[in-house]
Amino acid sequence: MIHGLLLQERSKCRKHQQSEIQVYCHRIILVNPPPDYDPHLFTRFRPGQGTQWPIGPLLLGTCLKRAGFEVRIIDGQVVDCAAELQRELALDRLLWVGFSVMSSQFQQARDLSRLVRRLAPGLPVVWGGFHPTLFPESCLENDFIDHVVRGEADRAIVQLGRALQDGSPLEQVGNLAFRHREGVMLNPLLPLSDMADMPRPDETLLDDYRVYFSRQDVLGRPARGTILLTGMGCNLKCSFCRNAILREKHRRLEAEAIYSEMVRLHAAHGVDEFGLVDENFFADRPRLWRFLELLEQSPVRFRWSTNLRANYVRDGYLDRDFLARIAASGGYYFSVGAESGDPAILKKIRKGIRVEHLRNLARWTRGLDIIITYSFMAAIPGESCDMTLRTFRLIRELQAIDPQSRIIGPQVFRPYPGSPLFQEAVTMGLQVPRDWNNAEDFFRTLFQFRQISPQAIPWHPEPERFKYMLLSFSILLFRMNTPLRRLLLGPLHLLSTLRLNSGFYRWFFEKWLLDAINARLT
Repeated sequence: MIHGLLLQERSKCRKHQQSEIQVYCHRIILVNPPPDYDPHLFTRFRPGQGTQWPIGPLLLGTCLKRAGFEVRIIDGQVVDCAAELQRELALDRLLWVGFSVMSSQFQQARDLSRLVRRLAPGLPVVWGGFHPTLFPESCLENDFIDHVVRGEADRAIVQLGRALQDGSPLEQVGNLAFRHREGVMLNPLLPLSDMADMPRPDETLLDDYRVYFSRQDVLGRPARGTILLTGMGCNLKCSFCRNAILREKHRRLEAEAIYSEMVRLHAAHGVDEFGLVDENFFADRPRLWRFLELLEQSPVRFRWSTNLRANYVRDGYLDRDFLARIAASGGYYFSVGAESGDPAILKKIRKGIRVEHLRNLARWTRGLDIIITYSFMAAIPGESCDMTLRTFRLIRELQAIDPQSRIIGPQVFRPYPGSPLFQEAVTMGLQVPRDWNNAEDFFRTLFQFRQISPQAIPWHPEPERFKYMLLSFSILLFRMNTPLRRLLLGPLHLLSTLRLNSGFYRWFFEKWLLDAINARLT
């Protein structure tokens, strides 16, 4: 009975004429599936603690709303997607359902798409995001996916909505991939949009946007915060990064527009803490200068954080006085992709920075009200254990120069399919799935990577030695701030210090302790 009613509703959603009356279906559902490694994340989400709103679906939903469509976003971070989809499919006339899919969301997106196909067989299912952009033909081998939108979809998604609404040819929809009688049709990609042409993301499209506002900043201090999209793409081509594949140039939101949105969100929701989402926020010094001027003139004290490239901190660009001005404006926390302490590896990954840039950054920010978080990788294809040791020693050096600095990693390198380093890892032993639609084990290795496993890095020349090197060094990053920790980990901490200073990472007679720590890593 329900299936019959749903099919009747689907038929009403096509443009038709009866007695000169045109009927349109214009409601669209956009789904942000939970990650495969934690599909029940929503059950542990605590309203008010805050999480990042799904900026991609939110921006696309805003574009569709501005074009006259009715949109609902179902976010798997905070709700049960399956339950919400069933409610929508039973009650509303829909034009189509879209899924934003990274590879780490593939299984959840697949299961939810099958649910849509079972409950509403005639309803188009559309996939977009990084995974279907990489594998459009593979995705379209599945009968529960009708269309794939590749790349940035702010204009393509509106074109698709209108085409499905009025029955116009799909060949006219930019960025679209779809099944055709001659195979899979890949339409040409549209030019990238300027940030100035994109609408302001409309947070009211979220069911309860208030749960996305945090109650503290990244340092744990009281604040009311959210994220703000200020740039898209990146002009750099680091060989491990998605932009080495997509090659989307960096586009920036102007300083006045950034400040205006900060003021609006503060007036509407009391937000005073902003994480600026931008791959290269400091690339435009005039924009930065104007942004600081606006903040200095503001009657509201804002705090903000974003990404920073280490080579920008130098005379003539971000010198000590300019950094002090940034701190005075409320900029207090910056993430730096340091990646490696080995010069050859930095050159190999085309990072565009040198080890000395990282040391200089630590010196210049020391004593300022600025926290720098350095993120590192290890086990990059071609990296030896001696190279990894240089990363360990650089980390300790940065911590000694600036004790308030923070460290992420070293995280074990995970290869993006399609990137230059991914191809190198394949030549060195990484087994690529023959069928990307049945690659659960492969993606589990990539994205559910918790414990350090030699089997997960087949490209490494000494995977077993690397495992215990990394575990031993991780002990030095534990905070020894309680008597119990000092009692339990003190001897192991001393041994790890001796190993680091001597560079001797063989004969791990403390292996059983390191294995116990590895088993508890998440």
